[in-house]
Amino acid sequence: MTSSDPKQVMIVGGGIVGLCTAYALQKLSYHITLVGPEDISDRASSAAACLIGGSAVIPWATASLWREIPSMLTNPQSPLNLAVPFPPGILSFFLKSHQAGKQKARDKSSAGLAELGLGGLDSWMRLLDDLPAASALFSQSGCYFLYTEDAHRDADKSNCHIRKSFGMTLTEHDSSQVEKLIPELFCRGATAIDVVNAAHIRDPMKLQQILKAEFLQNGGTIVETTVTDFQTKNSHVASVIAAGQSFSPDAVVIAAGYGSKTLAKKLNSDVPLLPCRGHSITLPGNLFPLDKPFLVQNNGFAVTPTDQGLRIAGLVSIGGNPARQSKRATELLLRHATSLFGNSNIDSIDPNTITYCSGVRPLTPDSLPVIDKSPYFDNVYFNFGHGHWGLTQAASSAKKLVKLIQSSTMKQENNFSISRFY
Repeated sequence: MTSSDPKQVMIVGGGIVGLCTAYALQKLSYHITLVGPEDISDRASSAAACLIGGSAVIPWATASLWREIPSMLTNPQSPLNLAVPFPPGILSFFLKSHQAGKQKARDKSSAGLAELGLGGLDSWMRLLDDLPAASALFSQSGCYFLYTEDAHRDADKSNCHIRKSFGMTLTEHDSSQVEKLIPELFCRGATAIDVVNAAHIRDPMKLQQILKAEFLQNGGTIVETTVTDFQTKNSHVASVIAAGQSFSPDAVVIAAGYGSKTLAKKLNSDVPLLPCRGHSITLPGNLFPLDKPFLVQNNGFAVTPTDQGLRIAGLVSIGGNPARQSKRATELLLRHATSLFGNSNIDSIDPNTITYCSGVRPLTPDSLPVIDKSPYFDNVYFNFGHGHWGLTQAASSAKKLVKLIQSSTMKQENNFSISRFY
């Protein structure tokens, strides 16, 4: 910390990105107040696939996005499902996503994803270098891309070329090797690619609990409420309003996931952000003792061994009734589990012991988060929009945000600048 740095920093958002940002700044002797709602059950990481760097360089939007939308609306088994009522601004968002899906824009997005994601594990280990109980929750055992049909593997070749271009080490396995590597699989004939340096987190909720406890132990303050407004003076945020209370920090970091859209708009920054609900189920016990996670590429979901059991995650829904979408996702994930591990294995599990989770993920059109200084207020910073890569990118994003706060420049032009939307 320098003499010109803000001494008191408020982080708005208590999810994994906000926690990482708070802890990274606290380690540099900033005085931090973290403001966020108490309930963590609806946060993005509650339903995460828990992967670090598994497929972290491929943007979600493609040039063929418009051709895919009818399937999202009509195919109940689509990994990305659209339903009415749609969230506000969805048409404008998809128009921007279509532009982001063109090759030149995708190349830029891939570079940004690689910058944050491929160093994700290293950033986590540096952040947690004084928290061995937290760093022990990470396992760098690799991750398989599983292809149940040759056509699916062939369709992913161009993406694998991109992955290799960023230095990802990929090892191919034929069907006979897959049967030995993943003997639990009921489906036969599947091939795989091993992402050798990928990692996963065995318990993301415990990770957040450890970070929160250490943050408080080190003198941090947590206010469990929701920020509703700001009082400004010229180009400066003078105070933050939360549940009738007024706070006057030297600097404010907006890291509130999808809630950041409303907060940023109050500060004159209208960011295209879409709420995408991710879903997961966890099968209890050690019925399928996998040694590493795998992604089923064609169906858009991941299977990850965790301390609670086997997590199956990855479906995304946009719009619709949350309860109805949750029911659809649970049934589809169970069908996917059955196709992988067989009816008898899944039927032997007591349905009451299967845990279901969902969380809203803040998606940007180009798959990249906003990590930047406000163009309108001299003491406001942004760190949001990580989509379904929040766990992968949280520590890397916190590192970038810290450098931004410590920088003497007004703002930084980069892949994560808010100005790219204007």
